[in-house]
Amino acid sequence: MTAKMRTAVVTISLLAMTMALAACGVRTGVVFEAKAGALTMAQVEQKARTVSLGSAAGVDKADAPSAREKVLVDLRTRGAKGQRAAVLLTKDFPQNTPSVPVWVGAASVDGVPSIIAIEAYPNKRGRLEWRRLWVFDEGSGAVRLAASYH
Repeated sequence: MTAKMRTAVVTISLLAMTMALAACGVRTGVVFEAKAGALTMAQVEQKARTVSLGSAAGVDKADAPSAREKVLVDLRTRGAKGQRAAVLLTKDFPQNTPSVPVWVGAASVDGVPSIIAIEAYPNKRGRLEWRRLWVFDEGSGAVRLAASYH
């Protein structure tokens, strides 16, 4: 199967799951803020250090890719900002990424429209207890900041 065909199959599968979840009103535990306000990068980093990882509690490394996919499907039902966040958290990431978004928001960060994602990712024992922060330029998709917190 060519790369284009795999991409098409994944896209169709995600679209079908998005429609199914939207019809059922299913929500994951991810906190999504379409209007997270104006923040400094320091405030975003502080949020990443303190946000609850509770929605990923009980998920281990082996189950993380499936849980991540459910969150991405959920984000696609949350309007234009949620859809943009899902795209940014999908493109250029391996399909089996073992991290789960727990907080996602759209905000002006140091004056730049941004998508922020805070994820739980596995520690050395395979438990999703460490944090990863992504700050994307909302328009271009460029990574403005990527950081990990143990």
